[in-house]
Amino acid sequence: MDFPSFDGENPQFWKTRCEKYFDVYGVVPELWVRVATLNFTGNAARWLQLHEMQSALFTWESLCTALCAKFGREQYQAHLRQFNTLRQSGSVGEYMTKFEELMHHILAHNPAFD
Repeated sequence: MDFPSFDGENPQFWKTRCEKYFDVYGVVPELWVRVATLNFTGNAARWLQLHEMQSALFTWESLCTALCAKFGREQYQAHLRQFNTLRQSGSVGEYMTKFEELMHHILAHNPAFD
């Protein structure tokens, strides 16, 4: 099983997958941040590089909180806008797939969304 990479998309889902990986492979918590940040790509890697240049040290929880603050809010708002304007233009199956995809993203950020 490969370690989940992170490019800035869906930070809460990524966090959950990382913690499952750490559990399955017995990674000690002291190494979680180092192991996880080795697998940052794209926007997330650039964001991390900036923080490392500023000597920002992270615990696992502070890293995840910072990632959700940076990448989660904007994505949550974008997914809400897409959800609110979702209309069926193709098959029912295509509509349901898009609906379920958007609900997954929205609920990852706000489990109380109703």
